[in-house]
Amino acid sequence: HECDTEDDFKALLFAFYARYSPDDTWKVDQVAARFFPNQSRMWPSLFHKYMVCSCGTESVPCSVQSAIDVRNEQRRERAAEDDEDKTIKLGLGDFIFYSVLVGRAAIYDFSTCGLGGTLFLLSVLHKALPALPISIFMATAFYFWARYTLTDFFNFVTVLPSALNVLGFRAASSTPLSVLDPKGSATIDETYAKIEHNLGVIRKTLNRPLTLAEKIIYGHLDDPHFGTPKRGETYLKLRPDRVAMQDATAQMAVLQFISSGLPKTAVPTTIHCDHLITAEKGSTIDLTTAKDVNKEVYDFLESAGAKFGMGFWRPGSGIIHQIVLENYAFPGGLMIGTDSHTVNAGGLGMCAIGVGGADAVDVMAGMAWELKAPKVIGVKLTGKLSGWTSPKDVILKVADILTVKGGTGAIVEYFGPGVESISCTGMGTICNMGAEIGATCSTFPYTDRMADYLKATTRPGLASAADSFKANLIADEGAHYDQIIEINLDTLKPLLNGPFTPDRANLAGKGIKEASEANGWPTELSAGLIGSCTNSSYEDLSRCADLTQQAKKAGLQFKVPYYVTPGSEQVRATIARDGILDTFLEAGGTVLANACGPCIGQWNRTDVPYGVKNSIVTSYNRNFAKRADGNPETHAFVTSPELVTVCSIAGTTTFDPETDSLTTPDGKLFKFEAPHGKELPPRGFDAGEDTFQPSPEDGSKLSVKVSPTSDRLALLEPFDEWNGKD
Repeated sequence: HECDTEDDFKALLFAFYARYSPDDTWKVDQVAARFFPNQSRMWPSLFHKYMVCSCGTESVPCSVQSAIDVRNEQRRERAAEDDEDKTIKLGLGDFIFYSVLVGRAAIYDFSTCGLGGTLFLLSVLHKALPALPISIFMATAFYFWARYTLTDFFNFVTVLPSALNVLGFRAASSTPLSVLDPKGSATIDETYAKIEHNLGVIRKTLNRPLTLAEKIIYGHLDDPHFGTPKRGETYLKLRPDRVAMQDATAQMAVLQFISSGLPKTAVPTTIHCDHLITAEKGSTIDLTTAKDVNKEVYDFLESAGAKFGMGFWRPGSGIIHQIVLENYAFPGGLMIGTDSHTVNAGGLGMCAIGVGGADAVDVMAGMAWELKAPKVIGVKLTGKLSGWTSPKDVILKVADILTVKGGTGAIVEYFGPGVESISCTGMGTICNMGAEIGATCSTFPYTDRMADYLKATTRPGLASAADSFKANLIADEGAHYDQIIEINLDTLKPLLNGPFTPDRANLAGKGIKEASEANGWPTELSAGLIGSCTNSSYEDLSRCADLTQQAKKAGLQFKVPYYVTPGSEQVRATIARDGILDTFLEAGGTVLANACGPCIGQWNRTDVPYGVKNSIVTSYNRNFAKRADGNPETHAFVTSPELVTVCSIAGTTTFDPETDSLTTPDGKLFKFEAPHGKELPPRGFDAGEDTFQPSPEDGSKLSVKVSPTSDRLALLEPFDEWNGKD
């Protein structure tokens, strides 16, 4: 093999060390400084070149010969351009290059390199690590050769790292951040490598332990050498991993992107149709009506998505934030979305931030995104959730402490032993309502519950990568927070927050009863609503179904209209298969479309006249005046879906399931047992109907559909080109 320049050779050598050596021995920035002392900003592109492009245009397994063929073709093309071959022949480069490629072949395709190739790899490693006797390498080679002949390929992959006895040796992962992203999008290893590099630079600059929030934010800096970041002061230029847009805000953002003249978005981008579906008569009728009323908008967004490389989630697919959690969120990532509750993805250890359409356009166009370095508020959780207390009560308590403005300009970072008792979707619930305290976003450290959720949503590769990268997915020991709040989950009680503000907490039962009497709030319930992007997980709905079944066995059902909003088609299909949906329907519930609906005011409510004072309980996130139904006299209380369910059966806001009983039709007293449910479906998720439209590889010949008679949409005329004088 021939390297074309000395820098190429150095990059190759660096790639070998950075990718395959133990992280505690070879830090990326240290190795970069060793090989590129005067070119600190050159190495990332060269590193990417050799780790991604050494075998072509994608990070995929390949044989040694195919890789060499590609490299030879590249050299021939450059030689033709320069009229002469200016290559540098380096035997050591050949040595390193072969070791990397044979290693990849050994791991991914044993039949390609065979035992001879494996022995060659081991001889290379023996020269690199002469302290280990050659007999160990020979014995190791025979061991996993025999192992391969007796077991399947995946067992071979599993034992190889330990068999080699070389810590950190692994093949470059080709696991995409999402299988739904366009071909050629970033892989998890590439993303984590960039974060690792950036943090290496920042650690030298700050010389102190980092919070998880800082690791994620600083790990996505456009240029980690820019200076010294100061929380609450410095403006940062960041490179988010992806953009998500809901259909109401996506319209202008897409129109602006079209006017940029760019052929495709620079980062993976998705459009989600969830905000334009009005709740009124039930899921089937409401969805059909929405498709008819909003046809020109859906046609525009679908066609624009196809042309410009954006994934398109059709009406009925689900709420943007649930779709993101199921398909796109990953630990350590940074994303922006054109909706305030984008922060929901913090449940998978992301920093996910709600932005305006203009910010989304900048990122889609390939520009760095600017954000003032957030302060970090730490919430230490001790104890364990149990009984009637749910993840929703955690954030309701935080809102009570911080108020609706207390999180402004800060990331809320949860930590402590109590985190382990919260499911991944429960963490999503807590992060979701971080928007209600004004936080930039909220996030959790990586846990086994996150790994379980990734595997359940068919993303085991991401879980495996996160396991290896865990040191950067949790806060450093001794990390400093600008403020710390401590909540003991053992003593936390169920809460109802409201009315008219999500930060006024009332204890269930006695607390809400006393506050209602003092303020003249109606205690008779007029409706109960569960679901939304905040509480529509399988765990939430299975626990509510358990309570509904308890009541059914006692001869009780819902006393007031009870509405269920599944968060996604996947959740809807799964609860339908498992009988949960029928449980709600048989008790008098109504299932709404997989969309935002009443949570954002898309509720054509007819049972209570405008101006009539009434109370509702919801598992949503906001309860400001007129928020759900447009009625300023509707007193909305935000609580857990479990409490919504029992209050809807009792018919009052003041019911305390821990102490109160209900009278059954035969005159007996009935008391609920604490709810039970499954964190994840035992039979796995049912994907349901296919509601996703991937973007074609080449959409250049497609056209964007804008109705000539539309009074809702019109293409924008680009601004005149700058004349260079103004």
